[in-house]
Amino acid sequence: MEPNQLNEVLKEQEHREISYSGVAIKVLSILGGIFASLTLLIFIFLAGAYDSEVALIILGIILMAGAIIGDREFKNIILDTFCISLYVAGFALLIFGLSKTILSSDDSIYLGCMILSLLTLFFTNNYILVFLATITFNASLLFFIQDGKMPEGIIFIILFMGSTLVKLNFSEAKIITKNEKYNRLFHPVQMGFFFSFACGLVFLLFHISMVSPYFTWMLSAFIWLGITYLISKILTLFGVEERKTKVLVYACCTLILLPTIYAPFISGGILLLLLSFYFNYKTEFVLSILVLTYIICQYYYDLQFTLLQKSGILFFTGILFLIFWFVFHKMMKKDETL
Repeated sequence: MEPNQLNEVLKEQEHREISYSGVAIKVLSILGGIFASLTLLIFIFLAGAYDSEVALIILGIILMAGAIIGDREFKNIILDTFCISLYVAGFALLIFGLSKTILSSDDSIYLGCMILSLLTLFFTNNYILVFLATITFNASLLFFIQDGKMPEGIIFIILFMGSTLVKLNFSEAKIITKNEKYNRLFHPVQMGFFFSFACGLVFLLFHISMVSPYFTWMLSAFIWLGITYLISKILTLFGVEERKTKVLVYACCTLILLPTIYAPFISGGILLLLLSFYFNYKTEFVLSILVLTYIICQYYYDLQFTLLQKSGILFFTGILFLIFWFVFHKMMKKDETL
């Protein structure tokens, strides 16, 4: 990496630490903006504006434009929350207004949401607005495919979100040093794809019966390739060079992943966990654990097995994870002695 690129990366890391030191404040900012926008929407509908689709569309455009302009002009946590509320309210009004016109089909609404999301990415650098726009785009794309009676398309959308997330993570240094716009967009877009992929896995968990086994195997195979690549990177990070240790790790991974061939949402959760661990994204690492735990518990509950069979699955899986812990504990001890 060039010296100037390295300086840009270090500067971005410092900016990120400052910007995301108050995660709770940002979460409250999002919630505050959403609740404020709901209050504003209730007031607008009580005023009778819902009777005119033209008024809804014009008002929605005005509110969204005001939010983006306000975000460019003012940098304050209170005004930031105000801009979020204006944007969410304007977005909802515009979509509701379009739904009352001749473009009232679900497909048109989903396409409208995707277009508005892309325009938001183009016109603003606000972390929360970009984050919400990324999630909205991916969610609209997923529901567009589902409502189109193409259940197999769900697999391709989840594959798109997962592969994009992996690509973003491994291209971080290159992206944030490209220019200031990319620098500011990177993390909210990356976080948006993280949430989108996690929600996509949960969505697949409840709709897996709609998808043919062939496409399920295909998604599992791609996720396994990603997991194998990440494990090789993690082994290199820990300085593991012994062939026997590598073979043991890959064997344990194979034994854990094989039962998930019909459950790519579980291997997808493991992929999220490894990604967060390798890139040291602490918040995403904790969220990955929560997502993976929920998926496993829900899948375990839905299994059409006897209690004895479920207990056996948990027992042998626990043994494999203990072997994993022993191997990584040994590697960490070895790393400390160097």
